[in-house]
Amino acid sequence: EDPDGRVSSLNVDEEIQNLQEAVQGLQEKGMQVTVLTGRSELSMGLQHKLISQGFLIEKRNSSIDSIVSLLKGKHYHVLHFVGHGRFSTRNNKALLSLESEDGYLAETTDDTIIERLRDLDFESLPKLIFLSTCQSANRQNVTMMQDRQLFTGLAYRLVQLGIPAVVAMQDDVSIISSRIFAKEFYGTLAVDGIID
Repeated sequence: EDPDGRVSSLNVDEEIQNLQEAVQGLQEKGMQVTVLTGRSELSMGLQHKLISQGFLIEKRNSSIDSIVSLLKGKHYHVLHFVGHGRFSTRNNKALLSLESEDGYLAETTDDTIIERLRDLDFESLPKLIFLSTCQSANRQNVTMMQDRQLFTGLAYRLVQLGIPAVVAMQDDVSIISSRIFAKEFYGTLAVDGIID
């Protein structure tokens, strides 16, 4: 966020380029990668590069309905989300900055995301969801529980839904740190195939 609390824009080309480099080892082992661009257009140069490397590009909005539609009936192993997120302590809800059906910014609550993902059959749910977004996994102190920290937020709810592995951030994370982590994570996954 900028000093006024507004969401800063992401350089979509840079983020997709970083993700392309991060998953290269997995792609070489046969993983198919589909990029959902949202209303952000990728540069022609990057589009050609991705297509030449076997990536599929879906040009549609990045609403939760579009994401669910893309997943439905398919067997994607990984859903990697790059974007903004936050956790509202006022109502204990995680929010992801997705798009509305008409392509405008829509903060989408964890309730809505989980409700829509429940529409999918088990086989259509990804086996790994990587949330490259701030505050997608939170811990909250609850004094009534002898000061144990309980997990809240989208990541916890995704695990409850049945997603076997979820990678998420408990706090704010810089774009650079997120990129480095994604490269290391997917590089290690390509080598040994083990998440934890």
